[in-house]
Amino acid sequence: MILIAILIIILLSGCSNQSDDITFNKNEIKSFSIEQEKLLEIHNKERVSRGYVPLVLDKNLCEYAQKHSDNMVKNNSLYHSKMNDIRKVNPDTNWVGENVAWGQENEEAVVNAWMWSPGHRWNILGSKYKKVGFGVSKDIRSSFNGKIYWCAVFTD
Repeated sequence: MILIAILIIILLSGCSNQSDDITFNKNEIKSFSIEQEKLLEIHNKERVSRGYVPLVLDKNLCEYAQKHSDNMVKNNSLYHSKMNDIRKVNPDTNWVGENVAWGQENEEAVVNAWMWSPGHRWNILGSKYKKVGFGVSKDIRSSFNGKIYWCAVFTD
């Protein structure tokens, strides 16, 4: 976890002169799950390799995305949020995006699937986005064999 935090600090300080606009509280990272940290790392690897500013995990967006993932499991259905619901989490935002998926076995697989989809890819690489939240929920009902529901929400 410390290695991930150091990597993020290095990325934020050396990848763009726009990083002054992004705040990163290294103590806050402790409140995020391992899956959320891994998703952030993979998303930022895709962004930084193309010259975009890294995203910052937002606690409120993560809480929203987690609730949405949990609801998709509960409803046994993959669906998008209403964009206005995401805006309520961050009322000052102008740009909102969401990626959802079902069935990928790990973080690398879901980001890879999203990168192959033009709309999902646009969200991951969106230059207007600065904040992100992730939700990950496993469906433990035996008929679904532990399939995972994924949610990523993006704001400026």
